[in-house]
Formats: sequence, structure tokens, C-alpha cells
Amino acid sequence: MPKLRIPDIGRWPADKLSGRVLLMLICVSAVIFGLYYLVGYDTPFEDNVNYNAPAMTAALLAYIYLLLAAAAAVAVAAVVRGIRKRGKRDRRVNGIPVLLISYGTAALLTVLLLVTFAAGSAEPLEINGDEYTSVFWLKTTDMLIRTSALLIVLAVGGVLYGMSGLNRRQKRRGGH
Repeated sequence: MPKLRIPDIGRWPADKLSGRVLLMLICVSAVIFGLYYLVGYDTPFEDNVNYNAPAMTAALLAYIYLLLAAAAAVAVAAVVRGIRKRGKRDRRVNGIPVLLISYGTAALLTVLLLVTFAAGSAEPLEINGDEYTSVFWLKTTDMLIRTSALLIVLAVGGVLYGMSGLNRRQKRRGGH
């Protein structure tokens, strides 16, 4: 009988590991969403029969929360690993101030989140006949929507600036 070999995942190249993780996530997502739509999807809601209460809603929500927590953990681990690996000695890489860009990005995100939370609306919302009045969650939702929109606008602006060649033209003229 052949001996079962367990691969040493820690030695896999990044592309192989990320490909396997992506494949696993696609398969698990397909199963969860398949169960959600195929098992008890047309179950009427007890309080109002005009609405559906799919049987697998709890499983789908648990999966989404698990993915959110895993994504947040991986993001934090990647930032911590990057800071530890780079340290303060590599302030510039190929003439690019990477440390300044990293700290600037983190500061911009933090300030954006705080400002959009403070500016967020706390007006109660009526959804499906229920009124939602939790000030914290209303402001948090508004914060995430506004911050996402602002970051998308900033990203598009950065891409357009990079494509314009404006910075390169200034350097050729003897500018900065």
C-alpha cells in the first residue's frame, strides 16, 4: 500500500498557493450558493408571507462573515509582515519613497474613515417595513459607502495623472 504524502504547503510558490486557495474558495462558494438557491429558497417568511425566508440564509451569512474575518486577518498579517520585512532601512526603492507612500496611504485611509464616519447620516431607515435606528451601524454603513466612493475617485484620478505624463514632462523641463 502506498504511503500517503502530505505536501509541505509552506514551501509552495506564491502563485501555486494562491491558485489553490482561489480554487477552494470558488468550490466552497459554489456549494454554499447552490444550497442557498436550491434548498428551501421559496420558504415563506412567518411574519409576512409576501417575503421569502430561504432555509440556508444562516449558512450563507456565516460563510460571508467567515470570509470577511479571514480577509481582514490576511490584510493585517500582510501589513505587519511587510513592515517587519522592509523595516526602516528601505525608505527608497528605485528612487521611489516607498516608506512615505505606505505611511501616507495608511494615514489617508484612517483620516478618511474617521471623517466619513463623523459625517455619516444617523437618520433612521425603513427597510422591508422595519425601521433601523442604530446610530452606530447607520453611520458605519454610510462611512463604508462614502470611503469606498472617495477611494475609487482617488484611484481613477491617480491613474489619469499617471497616464497624462504630466510628472515626466515637468522633470524634463528641469522641474522637481
